[in-house]
Amino acid sequence: MASVLSVANSAAARLLPFWRGVRGLARGLKGWRTARAQSHARRWTMERLVARLGWTTDDLPTPDGWAGSPDLLAALADHVFAHKPRTVVEFGSGLSTLVLARALELNGGGRLVSYDHLEGFAALTRRRLTALGLEAEVHVAPLTTAAPHGYPGEWYDAAGLPERIDLLLIDGPPDWLAGGGARGAAGPALFHRLSPGGAVLLDDADRDGEREVAARWRREFPHIAFDELPAHKGLLRGVRAG
Repeated sequence: MASVLSVANSAAARLLPFWRGVRGLARGLKGWRTARAQSHARRWTMERLVARLGWTTDDLPTPDGWAGSPDLLAALADHVFAHKPRTVVEFGSGLSTLVLARALELNGGGRLVSYDHLEGFAALTRRRLTALGLEAEVHVAPLTTAAPHGYPGEWYDAAGLPERIDLLLIDGPPDWLAGGGARGAAGPALFHRLSPGGAVLLDDADRDGEREVAARWRREFPHIAFDELPAHKGLLRGVRAG
């Protein structure tokens, strides 16, 4: 199963730049030029990131498709290097797990706990971590109704959560599977665990469901200051008052 997921992810990553170019052409020469410039920017971001981590691009073979986009991965590394979190939790394992584990290692260490709803993805992430000599706790957390948290759709049934979290990444579950806006359940489920000065990052923040989540979080968690970071799929950051 994991090998099938890896092949599908790699294929999606190879096809995505082509698809962006086709969409750009559909918008005329200007659209094509914009799509090409964005593709170059993503490649430059990825090259800069892997150099900063002491890797090559072969260590992160699928920087797009279903995997974390280059600007998200770069933002994660930037945050770890700047703020030195000791406990990091993420929902949605993958390339972000590798980047976080490596950044923590270069920054003196820390605990990384990752959750995925599929054993195949979790197993693939574990193998990639091992191949790179990195450490992280990668768990399978099945999806269940998000209703107890006051949100539609499904959220993770996660066990073994740290009492205090310095950095929280919400990059799952998939919108098509769990329902639009289901990631909002992370707020009532996890924000009380954020340490003073701790941060939460919500990927795909430009989607309609995530925009509604952001508006609701701003109302319900006034002790957390939210802003948006530059990212082509949108990246919402929240920092708990400390």
